[in-house]
Amino acid sequence: DAMRKVKSKERTGSSGFNWWLLALIPVALGFVFGGLSLLLFTETPPHPVITPHPSPKVKSLAQFNATRKDMVWGSYRPHVYFGLRPRFPKTILAGFAWDSPTGELRHFCQQGDGLKYTWKEHDGMTFGTQDIYDKHIKLQTSFIKQAGGDFGGDWAANVRVTSRSGAAKRDASVLFYLFPEDPKTTIEVQDDGYTFVGQTEELGKFQVQINTTVDEEHTMFSGIPVAGIELLHINLTMAQKTPQFSWNQVYGNARVYLFRVVSPPPFTIHVVFESESPGQGLYDLEQRHKQLHESNYMPLLKQKRIEFAKRFEDTFRLGENGFSKEQQAFARAALSNMVGGIGYWHGYSIVMDAETARDTRTLQQRQENPNQKPAEPFIAEYFREALYSAVPSRSFFPRGFMWDEGFHQLLINKWQPDITRDVFAHWLDLMNEQGWIPREQILGAEARSKVPTEFILQPSNNANPPTWFLVFENMLDRMDRYESFFSDSEGTVAPDLTTAQLEQLDAEYGKDLEFLSGAYPRLVAWFEWFNTQRGRKKGTYLWKGRLKKPGQVNALTLTSGLDDYPRSSVPGDSDRHVDLRCWMAEAASVLARISEKMRKPSEKYHTLAKELRDNKQLRALHWSDEHRGFFDYGAHKFHKGEKTKRGLVTNIYGYVTLFPLLLRQLDVDSDMLKILLEDFDNPKLLWTDFGLRSIATTSPFYNLPNTATDPPYWRGPIWININYLAVRALKYYGIQEGPYQQRALELHDRLRSNLIDNIFRQYKKSGFIWEQYNDQTGEGKGSHPFTGWSALVVALMANSY
Repeated sequence: DAMRKVKSKERTGSSGFNWWLLALIPVALGFVFGGLSLLLFTETPPHPVITPHPSPKVKSLAQFNATRKDMVWGSYRPHVYFGLRPRFPKTILAGFAWDSPTGELRHFCQQGDGLKYTWKEHDGMTFGTQDIYDKHIKLQTSFIKQAGGDFGGDWAANVRVTSRSGAAKRDASVLFYLFPEDPKTTIEVQDDGYTFVGQTEELGKFQVQINTTVDEEHTMFSGIPVAGIELLHINLTMAQKTPQFSWNQVYGNARVYLFRVVSPPPFTIHVVFESESPGQGLYDLEQRHKQLHESNYMPLLKQKRIEFAKRFEDTFRLGENGFSKEQQAFARAALSNMVGGIGYWHGYSIVMDAETARDTRTLQQRQENPNQKPAEPFIAEYFREALYSAVPSRSFFPRGFMWDEGFHQLLINKWQPDITRDVFAHWLDLMNEQGWIPREQILGAEARSKVPTEFILQPSNNANPPTWFLVFENMLDRMDRYESFFSDSEGTVAPDLTTAQLEQLDAEYGKDLEFLSGAYPRLVAWFEWFNTQRGRKKGTYLWKGRLKKPGQVNALTLTSGLDDYPRSSVPGDSDRHVDLRCWMAEAASVLARISEKMRKPSEKYHTLAKELRDNKQLRALHWSDEHRGFFDYGAHKFHKGEKTKRGLVTNIYGYVTLFPLLLRQLDVDSDMLKILLEDFDNPKLLWTDFGLRSIATTSPFYNLPNTATDPPYWRGPIWININYLAVRALKYYGIQEGPYQQRALELHDRLRSNLIDNIFRQYKKSGFIWEQYNDQTGEGKGSHPFTGWSALVVALMANSY
């Protein structure tokens, strides 16, 4: 159907609309903050936990200033099915929503909705295409943005609605909205009902033009009050039930502005956001706007898709390496969902000073004053900051997670290093003066609306694996590769590089160098903060924050990222956690290399890295000859009814057992490496036809729920991030000269093949990439779509780590 603007509508007068909004305010506050609001101080004195780090912000580096205008707009709202926003704190949110067959508003991504949705293409910078399948309709969504002017440029969003095959013929109701986060910002709906005009300090003057393929009687507009965009479904439902409400009317205290189509499919809604900033002049402005309207949009989108496919193949070489067209489309979707899940938030975390949370009274003091309560812990709002970050899952975890982000950027850094540096700049600027960064970032009302209250509070002693150093290691490798091309006297270039590839390396070298230099003070502070996780014995580390609660089989170790992976039965300061020791060895090695690159003192980090990589010390602290692996140390009860014993926790053979191998810290001729490789494909331990399970079937904790209501999480299922580390390590040992080289290569090929085949097979079956996979059947489990670290299947397919 030809796109056309429908006839103008007469706009009715505005009126007050307050009574039901006031009734919803307590609901909104409870929804956002839960019971936690009672804990907050209204005023807090200066405190190191909530004081920003004094070093210059990494976001202020020249490379980010140069690209800031190009990155203003994007699909930075991963928790909604289709939405856009600019990277400003108080700004304009745009999005689409629609009615389900039973009348609920589809807006926020919810696993319970039963929808299938995936970004088929998304370059992370300029465009994306996404298909959404509801029970009765299919929505083909796309957007294109283009730079221009002084306020971030323009964008267009297109939604094509069609009926699903076999679905009953019925009207579809789809709406587009604009929501100014700042109550002071007003938007005017023009008399035709299809043009919205507004202005903000960051965006300047703008207008939004809406076109559709349906006639006037199928469209309507409104402006209504809402307590927050996260409550749109509640507020809109209540509004439509009140006698005062009618469409085609903007109410006097409106906060969200709506355009709605109610029509039998097929139909299309096309929205164009036009910045009124002329940039190079009025001619430039006119030509810019023409690019995104009506007949020009689809040819431009087609060109974007062609360029995306070519660049994807140039980057990952999947077609060249024999993958089918279907497999290549799957891989493009996996990458697209990862970069399409990048979001932007602004706000503050709720944090607790862990030191003040400890009961420091002696036993005698407690006995003398049994009714006296310990001092209240210091709980406060963290300083306000912005975060630009990928997310693990749009439906279930649509927020930033520290250790996840390292795995995310291992893939994104191969695709678009500019994004990787920008993401880490935002994360590092969340550091306090102690060098601590909250491991979960839940910033703003929209983000908090998706998080259970119990997970909002962030204790200041809680760490997370420093996975970012894996990415920084790849940056250093990229820089070393570039430098090596000019290391000989003749300056010859290696024959495996094209001129274009060399030019790209040259551009990235300068930006990597600037980034690592600007980030260096914060990287040092972050590394030093991990001294808070040191154990009692030299060379040992432990995850702080373990506390066994009633009803739990084993205390959770959320800080390790492995959550319910079982550790010692009784948490204590004498615990030794082998995985954290390995992470610190990796971090020290990389920080030493960064220090050398920055011409900073590096001996301290080299010395620690050498100590933590010392296989003799590692054997003495964590290895068991009898049980053929590495294990945590602590106070542990091996069987019911027996006393707790202090020693290696040898009845838990799992991912932690392999960590020195996973992070490539075993000597190539080590007998410990030999033993781990011998047992690697033992099906009673971790090997399956679908990947490595998280705990051996011989462990008493295998598939054992930790509570009556929590299913086993890291106690059997297959996790792709750890399997990625395993494949990466096997490739490393397979190319190193040593006695076990051939065994490592063989295992690498088999494990890589098993993972790729199963993830692709389950994607074809379900339409999703999953959080984890069943170790017995290979079926997807947990949250979905999960295109955080599970999207590393693209790197596995490319055999590039």
